[in-house]
Order: sequence, then structure tokens, then C-alpha cells
Amino acid sequence: MRKNWSLLVASLTVAMLLGPLLPMPVQAASPVISDVQAVGITEDTAIITWATDIDATGNVEYGNVSGGPYSSTAPSPEDSSADNTSHAVLLLGLQTNTTYYFRVKSSDRAGPDVVSAEYSFKTRAFTITSVAASSITDSSATITWDTSVAATSNVDYGEDTSYGSIAPVPEDSSADNTHHVVVLSGLSASTTYHYRVRCQNAEGDEELSVDKTFTTAADATSPTISDVVSSDETSTSATINWNTSEPATSQVAYDTSSHSDPGWTSIAQLTAAYGANSPKDSDLVTSHGIMLGGLLSNTTYYYRVMSEDSSGNEAWSDEGTFTTEADATAPVISNVTATDISDTEATITWDTDEAATSQVEYGTTSASHGDYDTTTAEDASLVTSHMLVITGLTPGTTYYYRAISRDSAVPANEAVSGEASFTTEADTTAPVISNIAFSNVTSDSAIVTWSTNEPADSQVEYGLDTGYGTTTPLDTVLVTNHAVSLTGLATDTTYHLRVISSDAAGNSAVSADQTLTTAADTTPPVITVLPASGVTETTATINWNTNEPATSQVEYGPTVAYGSTTPLDTSLVTNHSVVITGLTPGTTYHYRVISRDAATPTPNQAESEDHEFTTSVDATPPPAPTLLSPDDGLVDSNVTPAFDWSDVWDASGVSYDFQLAEDAAFSSPLVDRSGLEYSSFSLTDALSDGTYYWRVQAVDLSPASNASGWSGPWSFTVDTTGPTVELTPFSPDPTSNNTPTLEGTATDASSAVVAVEYRVDGGAWTEAQATDGAFDSLSEGFTFTTPELADGAHTVEVRAQDDLGNWTATAEYAA
Repeated sequence: MRKNWSLLVASLTVAMLLGPLLPMPVQAASPVISDVQAVGITEDTAIITWATDIDATGNVEYGNVSGGPYSSTAPSPEDSSADNTSHAVLLLGLQTNTTYYFRVKSSDRAGPDVVSAEYSFKTRAFTITSVAASSITDSSATITWDTSVAATSNVDYGEDTSYGSIAPVPEDSSADNTHHVVVLSGLSASTTYHYRVRCQNAEGDEELSVDKTFTTAADATSPTISDVVSSDETSTSATINWNTSEPATSQVAYDTSSHSDPGWTSIAQLTAAYGANSPKDSDLVTSHGIMLGGLLSNTTYYYRVMSEDSSGNEAWSDEGTFTTEADATAPVISNVTATDISDTEATITWDTDEAATSQVEYGTTSASHGDYDTTTAEDASLVTSHMLVITGLTPGTTYYYRAISRDSAVPANEAVSGEASFTTEADTTAPVISNIAFSNVTSDSAIVTWSTNEPADSQVEYGLDTGYGTTTPLDTVLVTNHAVSLTGLATDTTYHLRVISSDAAGNSAVSADQTLTTAADTTPPVITVLPASGVTETTATINWNTNEPATSQVEYGPTVAYGSTTPLDTSLVTNHSVVITGLTPGTTYHYRVISRDAATPTPNQAESEDHEFTTSVDATPPPAPTLLSPDDGLVDSNVTPAFDWSDVWDASGVSYDFQLAEDAAFSSPLVDRSGLEYSSFSLTDALSDGTYYWRVQAVDLSPASNASGWSGPWSFTVDTTGPTVELTPFSPDPTSNNTPTLEGTATDASSAVVAVEYRVDGGAWTEAQATDGAFDSLSEGFTFTTPELADGAHTVEVRAQDDLGNWTATAEYAA
């Protein structure tokens, strides 16, 4: 510390040396001293500061005795340069924890020193340094500092310089550290705090730091919710309790169905998902309790609790459940009364001791609950004062009834009143008919409307004169606003009519004669075109409606010029359907519909706007052809066979693909032809002996070129080579037998051996005998005995024939 003060004195001395060196002007008055202070006080140093109104010298005399004598002066040597109005003198070598008395002296050098009044200061018992706040969060901060001697560690803090709080609690009373750390907790977020450190050494001397400040961080941490539990469940209520790690608001979201958390980011999203939410309690507490009321009995509820701290950080719990108790008590019904009884109506009223629904069962005979003729629709409103109006009653009739109410319990508790009765008034008055009018009058129809003062049925008599002659069917529905349609009327014709209404008691009223005139028909039908249906590759069904019966016809074609027209369907209908056939697959067609009504003498014709449909693309392959010839497995000597297969039909036409190969996999076809027009194919190049495979597929002529897939394959064998003959040599050779017997084998690769012949010395061919009795297989043994031969050498020739007529070259045996 003294080194630092030495630097300060050196700096002050340099400043003084750098001051003006010009001769000072003569002052007219002595300096006036003010603002004398002792600052920067440590254990052994202090700085004395003051001001003068003019440039003057600056010196201090000081000591331990008030009023002097003063034992020391500073600076040394004395300041003799009157060149400053702001003065600072460093006092060094002071005693620790000691009171010093001082006064300052200044002179302008033109007169004597001006001396201030006496002041005092006390050196510190020890020094506090490096005071700092660190590790600042939204609710805590760490205060650190150093002392020159071991001392206690305490911090005064608060939101202003009156502080109000200390840490630690209880205060530290052990003077055992020179490096001090105190953690302040429970702070408010985003708040500026004042603080100072306070220390005592072992001797009880106390030192305070200057006031300092820090600001806590904003609170970004949501409350931690724990101990969520439901309690006090009744049939209509439950209480939800929970705790939070910091003061926060209270709210509960609940529903009769579960809601998983999809990643909610706010309480607003959560509350929107649930069916009900308690009002938000804005009191900031750590122990929360919310009572939920108006619940359904015997019902499982799913709920989440929600809390928000003072910084707006939100938290919500996992979903919990509770089940309300069952409500087993039915409502109590009282004051059942029938009022406002007329000939067709009565009002039933009653009370219940709890909110419940409203329903009445009634009939013309006394009955037990559930056995009455009629039961009103249940009014599901939950009320305690009930009223239902029964209508459509028969005049002059006694009715028996019971009131029914069900509460909100699940399942609901039902209450049924005792049976009561009332009698409707008799009805002898006919309805009053009024407001007869005609509407929607067209060329062939009209609607007649009227009113009655009570529900009554509806009927109209009409004709070309007051004899009428035609009566509409009786509409037995009892109404007060009546409407009857007259149809099939003649165009531009005046009709007479009167309306008839009878009430439920059979009292009938007939109106005076009325007339109406139908309109002339000059309006063509109104066409409403519906989408084309049943669209296939070659057909489509065109549908439309008209507002009046009319004929049906369609113009169509690939452009708006159309070009084709369906036959006129003269049937007068309002729902029209025309099938167009012979269309081209995958083609867009334009069409418009035409309808003519039945107006005379000239029907009114209507034509629709242009519409379109597109036939479907042929995606169906034709069936695979059936192979006909050559037969599968045929062995034949024909080297240029003709191939034939069945014809195949497809709406778009077909062609055929043909393949011939030496293997069943057709890995390298000998013949590969496509686009054949006919169901046959002939070879022009001869085939060699061997087995061959052939197959055919059909391909339609649609844009998609749908192929049937290959039929077969079938195989056939070409055989133009006769059997091979081998003779068994004589043993011994030559033989002494003049009628020798020879044996051998005839073999063919693909056709059965059917004959073996021999001749001797070029004579006639003679049949040999099969060893097994018949020549009928691919390999046959044979034998023959020659005619009697003369001694000498002879030549025997043998040949064989297969079942295709192929002969072998002769085999000779000379002996």
C-alpha cells in the first residue's frame, strides 16, 4: 500500500513541478481554504484534500493531540510553490487504529500562511480490498473480498443504501479469514442490489467497505411442481393440492378424457386441449390447493396442475386422475300440476329438490311407469322448476300422466311422480279459414295455400266451373299453415277451387269459391348436368336433371363441333340418363344434352353448356391364345410345319407374337415374329431333326399394347432319319449251318421301330421277327433264319423302318 501512495505523491510532485514557473502576480488577499477532507484512509496512511480560491501552497501539520502541539508536517520538505487551488497531501507512517488531529496551511507567498480549523480522522484497524460480486444468477450472488488481517465475514445488502438484510444468518463472529466469501440467496430476479462488507478483527475493531451494487439475472427457470395429489372427492367435487419450488400461481386443467403432451410450449396450449379449466388463482404461493366443482358423479377425470412464477415462467405437471363418488340418490318430485288445459293442449309443471331433466309419460288409460301410450322427448336441461307442454291431445278426453326427472349422476338416478290426471275441453268449433293464396303458378301446376286458426287437415276441390269435379288427396296432417299442390293442369286455363279443412274433433270448414289461371308455357326446361358416369374404354353414361318432364338426347364428339347424336328418347322425365357406346379408349369427348318439354303447339327446347369426359385407357390384356397344332409332343417328319392357334377377341383389336426355339426357356429363339395379323404361321425354311418349342401371345391394339402373356409352350420333334441297325456276328464264323439264324438290334432316337427286313445275296426283302413279338418301341431286337444256302460266301442285308416311314440304309453281313 505504501508503494502505491508513494506513486501518488510522486505524481503530485511531478504535477507541481510542471506547473507555471512565471513570477506570480501580487495577490490582493490571502487564500480562502474550503472543503477540507481526510480520504483514502488505511491502516497507516491518509490523504488530506482541500481547496483554495487562489493558487497557493499546500501543507499539513498533524499529531495525536487535539489542539496541538502537532508533531508532524507533510509534505517534507514543505510545499513552497503557490501553484494549485486543489490540494492533496499524503500522510505516511501513521499508527494503526489511531485518531489523528490535523489542520491545513496555504499561502500565496505574498503573505503569511492561512491555517484551517482543526480536523481529525482515525486510521483503520485493518484494510478491506478487492470487494466484488460474482456468480450472479436470478436469485443469488457471491460476494468476495480480502482483509489485511484475519476478520469476520458479513455483508449488508438491500435494494437501497439502507440495506435491511445481512448474510450470513446468523452473523459470522469468527475472525479467522483474510479471504472472504459470502453467498446471498433468495434474491429477486432482474433487481439491482446495494451491498457493503462488514468485518471485525480479533480485537473487535470493525471496518466497512464503500457501497457497491450488482443486478441479478432475469428469472428463466420454471417452478418445480411436486407432491400433486387429489383429495376430498365427492360425487360433484374434488380438491387438487401441490407444491412448487418457488411462489407461483395456481390453476388446474381437467377433462373426462386423457390428453397426452404433444410438446406444449405454453399453459395456453394445454388449457385449450382440456375440456375445462379452473379460474387462475394469481396469488404467488408454494403450497397450492384448488377445488373443482360441478363434476359428474362416478366419473374418472384426468387433470394437470399449472403454475406460473412472478417472471412468467410456466410449469405444468404430468397427467393425474381421480374418480368422483357415485350419486345414488334420486331427485324428489313435488308440486305436480296440470294447467292451461285446452281442447288439444295441457301444461305439466313440477319441482325437484336438485337439478334434473324433464319428461312426461301420458295416455288415456291409467298405467304403471313405462306402460303409457306416449312419452315426451326428454328435456336434458338440468333445472329444479320443470314445465312441459303436451300438444296434439284429443278434445274432451281424460289423460293420465306421470312426471319423470333424472339427475346428472352417472348412471342417472331417476324419479317418477305418482299418477295424476286431467281432462281436455270439448271441441265444437270449426276451423276459421283465411289467407287463401296461389303461388308458383305455372303452365300446368299451382300451389294453393291458406291458414286456419287451429290445426286441421288439408284438401282442395277444383275444376273448370263451380261444379269442381276433382279433389286432391286428403292430407291428414293437422297444421295451421296449409299448402296443397295442383298438378296436371291445362296451360292458360282458368280454374275454380275451394279449400276444405277439418280439425281433430271433425269440425269442418269450406272456403268460398276462388279462381286461378294457369300460365302459358314459354319456358324451356332448366337443365342441371350431372357428372358423366360409367365411363369405360368404349362407353359412357350421360346424366342430367330437368325441372320439368322433358325428352332426352345427347350430342357428342371429339370437338365442340360434336358430330354424333344419340337417338331421341321421347319419354318425358325429369331424371335423364343416356348411354353412349362405340367410343374410342383414352379419348376426351365433348358433349351437350338436349331436352324438350311437352308445351304445345311447339315444345320448348333447352341445350346445356359444353361438358367433357375422357374414356379410360385400355389396361386389360386380351386372353392368351390356345395352341392348336402341331400337337404338343408330336413327332413328325414334316420339316416345314404350319402352326395354328385360337383366335382372340379384344375391343381394340389384337395382333400376335410367335416364337420358335430349341429350348423351353426360349433363350435364343430361331423364329421371333410380332404383329402377326392372323392366328397361324408357316415356316419357309426347313428344320433339322430335333425337338422344338413354340409359343404365342396376343397383344391388343390399344395405346397401352396390353399383352396376354405367352401360351404354352408346346413342343414337337422333327424326325427324318431311319433307325440304326446292328447285327450280331456269327460265332464261329464261318458256320457250317446252311440255314443260319442271325440276330440284331434296330434303334431310333424319336420314333418307334415298326419293321425290320432282310435279304440274302440281293434277293427279295423278307420280314424279320421281333424278339419280343412286336415292333413297337424305340429299340427292338430282331431275328431271322435264312433259306438253305449253298456252301460258299453270302451277303446278308438288313434294314429297319420307323413309324414315320423312315428307312435306314442297309446293314450288310458277309460270310
